[in-house]
Amino acid sequence: MRFCPEWVFSMIAALIAQRYLQTNLSLRAYSIKYAEILSERYATVPPDALEYVAEGMLRLMLEAEVEDAVAVLHGYSHFRVTTHYNGSPRKIRRVFTSQLDGLKQLDYDADKCVKIFKPYVYSLRMKPGLAAPPGWNWTRIEDGHWLCKMPEVEVSIFDGL
Repeated sequence: MRFCPEWVFSMIAALIAQRYLQTNLSLRAYSIKYAEILSERYATVPPDALEYVAEGMLRLMLEAEVEDAVAVLHGYSHFRVTTHYNGSPRKIRRVFTSQLDGLKQLDYDADKCVKIFKPYVYSLRMKPGLAAPPGWNWTRIEDGHWLCKMPEVEVSIFDGL
């Protein structure tokens, strides 16, 4: 089984934090549900790691005194799906493969994911163009297939048990 790419893992963690801020469900419930979904496609993704990253993102934005955390998290998802960490454009579909296919080796680390998020938060202040364009949402991810449906995943309080 292949491993979840770091950029997908980070996007899902940002989505967990975003949905947590918009509802009354726990980070734990979202983390368990999304870990199950990712683990259907990739080698087991631990819910604790997703929860740790989502919480780290929230703490970082609190320390940075971010005014609209939901918009920052939404923008980060857009940034990660459209741009490699080095700044080059991301193309999900390639000639014979997809970046959603997974990796041979584990690529993500919870601490690394939080560290990668930090420069985005601070860069966003200087470069507002890093934010998601108006009207962008996950359904607009080109060649995103199953990834496009992640914000609509039904999560209940029972998922956190």
